[in-house]
Amino acid sequence: MSKINRHKAKIKQQREEGRMRNIPLHVKQYIAPESEFTAQSQEIPSEEKRTEKFSYREILRAAILRSPQQGGISYAELKHYDAISVALDSFDGEYMLLEEVDWEFLKNRLEQFKWAQYSRFLLPFVNDIRNAEQAKIELVKNIPEPDDIPL
Repeated sequence: MSKINRHKAKIKQQREEGRMRNIPLHVKQYIAPESEFTAQSQEIPSEEKRTEKFSYREILRAAILRSPQQGGISYAELKHYDAISVALDSFDGEYMLLEEVDWEFLKNRLEQFKWAQYSRFLLPFVNDIRNAEQAKIELVKNIPEPDDIPL
């Protein structure tokens, strides 16, 4: 059984217990208004060049692929990273499901993560992960059996 199928089977098993969290996987976009560019600019950039996109999925991948600065990654951390990575691969929609313990790990990891640069989306992103809602049973009831899921 593949990791993705094992992950989906685990979700199916735990859905009745209410120990899952809906993790948002939004793609947000900001278009800088022309007024943000100074009079010194000869030309105002096109809307495409003024557009900043922020993908929660991509940022989560980057956050779990980058090891902490000190001491590397422990075996226990590897298990959490693996569960998060498999969940990212398993869900294509606006949300992914994580077990409560993996959500706690992700939440703590993002709170301690050292970001390379500022983006207006980072604070809402971390807050969205921190405030992830508990999965409602109705949301996860329709997950197909692992053998019914095409890979």
